[in-house]
Amino acid sequence: MLFNTSLSSGEGFSKTSYKIVKVKELYALSLPYYLEKTSGLSTTASLQYRNLTKKLLVIVVDEEKLKMDSLMTAFTPADYYDHVARQVAQKLDEAVIEKPSAKVIGTCNALQGGIDGKFLGTPLRYIIEIVESKTHYYQIICWTEEASISDVGNDIHLIINSFKELK
Repeated sequence: MLFNTSLSSGEGFSKTSYKIVKVKELYALSLPYYLEKTSGLSTTASLQYRNLTKKLLVIVVDEEKLKMDSLMTAFTPADYYDHVARQVAQKLDEAVIEKPSAKVIGTCNALQGGIDGKFLGTPLRYIIEIVESKTHYYQIICWTEEASISDVGNDIHLIINSFKELK
């Protein structure tokens, strides 16, 4: 489901028009209008959008905490971040995983970190946000070419911070 809204990236930044995308009546986030729905980026993602001209890709994976907790003992958001970051890093050459920092998005605790690495010689920057709600863990993963981060960095920030669980 799409809704129209306009957000400003802040003083000194260009304005980008955003659409609010609801997924499975479970969560919503604001995405720039230039992103197009796609498939094939992830077999487990409930949301997949990209724009190859701007070189920005976004996926969200939602997982029920009960299922995740049954697979791992003493499972924490930090464990989940480490697991996701290692999975992403395995696909890259010269991958460097950042230690995540804690933050709050809406009423949910979150961890945000990043990965720098190369894929087929192209330097990439991944931003990984792990959001923990009462019932779910969410992976919000945005990535772009390192050379494009200055062009799409504010949009990535707004995408991640717009996350809202609907339940």
